[in-house]
Parts: sequence; structure tokens; C-alpha cells
Amino acid sequence: MTEKDKSLEEFRSLLEHFGVADDLDWLSVVLFARNLVAHLTIYDENQKTEIQRVILREIAKNKLTKETFLQIVDQIESFMLQNKASLELQNALDNEKRSTVTLVDEMNSLFAALRGSNKRQEQTINRFGQQTVAAVESDQNKTNIIKQVRGMLTELVTEFKEEARNWEEKARNLERTANFDPLLTDLYNRRSFDSYLDDTVVESQSRHTPLSLLMIDVDHFKQVNDTHGHQVGDDLLRALAKLIHSHAASFEGYPARFGGEELVIVCPMGADRSIFEAESIRQDVEGYEFLSRKGGKIIGVPIHFTISIGVAQLEEGWDADRLVEAADTALYTAKKSGRNIVSRYDFGPRTTREGNTDS
Repeated sequence: MTEKDKSLEEFRSLLEHFGVADDLDWLSVVLFARNLVAHLTIYDENQKTEIQRVILREIAKNKLTKETFLQIVDQIESFMLQNKASLELQNALDNEKRSTVTLVDEMNSLFAALRGSNKRQEQTINRFGQQTVAAVESDQNKTNIIKQVRGMLTELVTEFKEEARNWEEKARNLERTANFDPLLTDLYNRRSFDSYLDDTVVESQSRHTPLSLLMIDVDHFKQVNDTHGHQVGDDLLRALAKLIHSHAASFEGYPARFGGEELVIVCPMGADRSIFEAESIRQDVEGYEFLSRKGGKIIGVPIHFTISIGVAQLEEGWDADRLVEAADTALYTAKKSGRNIVSRYDFGPRTTREGNTDS
């Protein structure tokens, strides 16, 4: 008997022991836990072990009723929703919801202030009119009348100027809430990025001007969260966002958060210069020493981290989605080539330098 036959015989005996050898529903559950889970790439090894443990624990109870079967199916469905992609999507939706709620709250506050402002302005103008009439009635000297009216008018203009400055500040805050990421406030949010890229691609295609996209991802970011905690991970992303913003400002790029730890920069230039700028960013991050702080004090040890960058140039006939896809493909190549690399999409991506080979 071969090893394969021996393994199948042991498996058949196990199914008979649990009384599910002829039950196709239960057989499918056992096969899922035993074989299929091991090949799923959306879970890490600990998650795979946990899925198998939960399923086999229920089977071992020997209460293989229809109700128990449906309970296990529900548990399998819950596991299916707990993979990285689903969690990232849920996190993005939660961030978008929080951003929207904040925006609505600010707009309601703005409208309330506007109503109050109109009432104050009306009261101020009425008071100005009353004071002007009183000045005319109390003094027949035209010079004195004009002097008093000018003084009151200066006060009125000063008051309105101050209120105008307050309105400008409110407008800027409203714009920031609407357009910038709630966590990485130095970067535009995904909604603003999508709108900007759509418009910019159309303009670039019509004017035949170069346009490129940098797709940036933090290498081994999960390890940072697992080792130091999510708060430190968020602080590290904020530090990276400031660095990305600074670089983008130097060449009039449009920096945004694409999702999770993935950032993007829309570059008004061709691929060659974009690769140069991307390499400059990569080197700055590689040499950066992140210091986590709490209450203004440094905590823990310095953290060194790296990023991988995919670069794609807009080609004739492409739309915004195709440009994003090309940049994402180049980023994938950088990850597979060892990380801490700038990779260019050129209908067969190539890397700009050799990187490390860690997983």
C-alpha cells in the first residue's frame, strides 16, 4: 500500500468514526478543514490553524445534526469575512463614515453660525443707522457729523472684516475635512484622489502632457502593528505621510492615501523623472529613524522601516483605472523582488536596484 493509499484509508476510518462517511454535507466540511484551508492564501498560518481547530472541535462532539451543521457553516462564513482584504475594506468604509459624519457636523455648525451671523449683521447695520441719525440730530456741525459717522463706519468695517476672517477659517476647515484623510491629515483622502485622478488623466490625454502615478506601500507593516501596537503603527504612518507630503510639494505632486498603508502620488511628469523622485523618497524612508512618542516623551526603541514603490506612466488610451492598475502591478513586482525597491511598469516591470530578499 502506498503512502497516499494509506493516508486515504486513515481518512476514511476517521470519517467512519465520526459517522459522516456517507453524509456529503459533513464530508464537505471535513474536507474543507483538512485540505482546502491549507491552500487558502488570504489567511496566515495561525488563522488557518484556528479555522481547523474550531471546525474539528464541533465535529468531535459527535452531535452531527442539521442544526450543528448550519452552525459550523455560519462559523466558516464569519471566518471568510475576517481575511485581510475584507478587514481593510471595512476599515476604509469605517474611515469614510467617520469622515462623512465629521463633515456633516461641521456643515451643520457652519449653517447655524451663518444664521447667527446674518442676525448679528442685521443688528449691527440697524445700530449703525440709528447712531448715524442720532449724530445728525444732536449736532448741526457738518464736520463733527462726518467725523462721527466715519468713526462708526470704521468700527463697522473692522467688525465685518474680522467676521470675514472667521468665515475663511471655517471654509478652510470644511475643505480639509472634505478632502483630506482623517488619520493622515497631510494627505488627500481616497475620494478626493479618485476625482482628481479622473480629471487629471482626461486633461493629460487631451493636452498630450506626461503624467505618472507612484504607488507606495510600507514593507512588513503588519509586523510593526503586531510588535509595537496599532497606535505606534498609526503614528508611523503619520510620520511617513509628512515625508511624502514634503517630497510631493517639491515637484507639485498630489499625495493621497489610497487605502490602509498604501499611499499614492500623482506626478505631473514622465516615468523617468518619477522614478528619480520615487528613489529619493525610498532612500529618505530607508534612512529615517522613527521614534514613537507618548505624552511628548519617547517610548520604546527607534524603528527603522522601508517602503516599496511602483511607478507607471500614463499611456495613450488609458483611463484612470488602467493607470492605477499599472502602478499596482509595478508595486507587486517590487514586493516580489525583495521589497525596499522602486519598480517601473513598462509592459514588463523592471526594478531600479537590487533589494533585500526577506519575505
